[in-house]
Amino acid sequence: MEPLRLLEMGLLRTDIQERNPGGPHASVPSLAMWRDYLPNATIYGFDIADFSAAPAMPGVHILRGNSGRLEDLDRLIAQSGGLFDVIVDDASHASHHQQIALARLFPRLRPGGLYCIENLHHQPAGIEPGNAVRTLDLLRALACGRGRETPHLDRHALAEIKAAIADIAFYDSLDRSFGEIHRDALAILRRR
Repeated sequence: MEPLRLLEMGLLRTDIQERNPGGPHASVPSLAMWRDYLPNATIYGFDIADFSAAPAMPGVHILRGNSGRLEDLDRLIAQSGGLFDVIVDDASHASHHQQIALARLFPRLRPGGLYCIENLHHQPAGIEPGNAVRTLDLLRALACGRGRETPHLDRHALAEIKAAIADIAFYDSLDRSFGEIHRDALAILRRR
């Protein structure tokens, strides 16, 4: 059996990144946690911020890019080899970024792989378009066998995702920092 391949997008809480907006950041706690928990895995981190000051960890690779830019996602795919067992989207939390990443990366999951999208209950006002189709609403519809294309998830990508989804599970959040609505804050899509 091959070692697990994991990708995490979004590597440090926004409030911590804002303390040093230009970076470079020297701490990547989530990747250190994955490394400890999955010592034989190959782990990729992807973030818009500069983590060049972070200490090297065996089997961990940090790539810089924006989850809302196709060219950055394509570079991530090319540099990582592009097949993952687990993808965690904890990046900007903006619906359009989540949908762009989902369209590009869900097809890069191995059979039985998991695609996790965090913080579906919070979209940052500064970057979430007012007329955006919320990713939570899109995923709830997909879980019922429906779903419609969005400006960031075209008909072809939507059909490919629908055909490849084995199931979608939603989980509530215990985090109280984004307000009172915490239902279905995490979605996990399992690939056939």
